[in-house]
Amino acid sequence: MSKPEPIRILQVGDVHFPAAVRRRHSADLKRDAFSMSDEIAPEGLRLKRVIAQLSAYETGYFDAIAFMGDFTDGHPDVALQMEGMDKCFAYIELNIIKPLLGRDGHAKSLFVPGNHDVDRTVCPTEPGNRMDKFAHYVKGLSALGYVRHSADQISELNLRKGPMSAFLAGINTCLGCGEFMTFPQKVKDDLLAQLSGVIERGRGDAAANILETFLDLTERLDAPLIEGNILQMLDSSLDRRIADDRNAVQVVIGHHNLLPQVIPRVAPFSELMNSGKLRSLLATKDTPVLYLHGHIHDHPVEVVYSQTHPDSCVISVSAPEFIDGFNVIEIHADEDGAPLGVVVNTISQTDFGAMSKLPPRRIPFRQGRHRIAGITPTAREIFYKTFAQNAQHHFGAIEIAYPDTPTDAIESALTELEWLGLVEISNRSMPARKWNIRSAV
Repeated sequence: MSKPEPIRILQVGDVHFPAAVRRRHSADLKRDAFSMSDEIAPEGLRLKRVIAQLSAYETGYFDAIAFMGDFTDGHPDVALQMEGMDKCFAYIELNIIKPLLGRDGHAKSLFVPGNHDVDRTVCPTEPGNRMDKFAHYVKGLSALGYVRHSADQISELNLRKGPMSAFLAGINTCLGCGEFMTFPQKVKDDLLAQLSGVIERGRGDAAANILETFLDLTERLDAPLIEGNILQMLDSSLDRRIADDRNAVQVVIGHHNLLPQVIPRVAPFSELMNSGKLRSLLATKDTPVLYLHGHIHDHPVEVVYSQTHPDSCVISVSAPEFIDGFNVIEIHADEDGAPLGVVVNTISQTDFGAMSKLPPRRIPFRQGRHRIAGITPTAREIFYKTFAQNAQHHFGAIEIAYPDTPTDAIESALTELEWLGLVEISNRSMPARKWNIRSAV
């Protein structure tokens, strides 16, 4: 049996409409920026190049598309901010979802909100309904027929492809964004003092000044948080899915990063406040979990292991800001559907508009005592007979050694051994007939 096609997820980072349209390529300006013409650096060209790169994929190539939030950008005029969000939804439906998913667009698209998708004018200052600030976000997606938008519930999506399966769970990490009620009392007092000063100085323009100051302060003092009930629901949902299908790969999607950023953000609450709780929850599932996120406008891939749960690992994958590219997530499995690992392919755009595919990042799933226990028979035979003695062979030599084994089965077995860390394959990106394989033990 040949190896199954991987499950592919398109990971779309922060879109930031309409700022994304205004972004230009870098230029060496001898005069001020206002002299920049469309001939030098056309407005909107960066976004068009990313969309053009996506158009190279055929409809149905992706099994799902996951959007990381921040569909719009901060704006002192909330009406314009919400309008930017609506325009973004229409843009991604027309240019991303429909071309890549076709009729499956509604069924296989998953959204999570970002800190810029919050209507900060309705954020509560006292305990109450904390979901009103997401109403426009939910309404905009629902109007287009999308139901997986992770505001007050977990958005769930099941994928199956041949013997492989994956479970996607979208969560809202933006509960504390824009809320005074999450701030310490001293911070609340300081904010009230600043707003009082604006009122005294504003006179006729006081209302506009107060609103602009309020929005600016709440954004700088965001306290991102996952609601406690959502964490409990996620915990139960993952346990249930793992019990139902041990081979299913668990994929959790949120806007904020799980681990601290590389570049320090100077702010009182710069990270997800209960990220440690989420990280601990995911690391105790005794199975690998992918965590996909945006927010930091960079694309690191980081892996967290738990000493007390050696069969688990949390693989955190960040998407670049959409204007700079996107990630193609490939989940690989053996011929029985048992997950082997994930490949993260990042398509990146430089400041000067050059598009490139970065070297793939391959992260194996199997860790601990079960790393080799589930090896398939063909892979086991090839390893023990051919590579257990620190050997090195060309792919053609292995075909000669196993004349009764189909070529695609040999390729699948060698790929499995590579995922398990038992062999190393040179010329990995070339056809299998050009591979050179050596023992890694």
